[in-house]
Amino acid sequence: MSEQQASAIYWHGPQAGFVSRQEMFRAEFDGRCAYCGIQSATQEVEHVLNRAQFPFDSYFNLLPACGGCN
Repeated sequence: MSEQQASAIYWHGPQAGFVSRQEMFRAEFDGRCAYCGIQSATQEVEHVLNRAQFPFDSYFNLLPACGGCN
């Protein structure tokens, strides 16, 4: 891994190399809802911990979800 790649991962976390968070979720979850598995359901983002309790959009607090599951 080059120093430039390592720096990108350090600063951008898992999203490094992806144009957007949606693109990252499509690649990681194969375009499926993390809860019910419906295909093409990654248009919405679900916060695992409620934003009132954990007001961060950290990678570790987000999952792709369909409208019904979100």
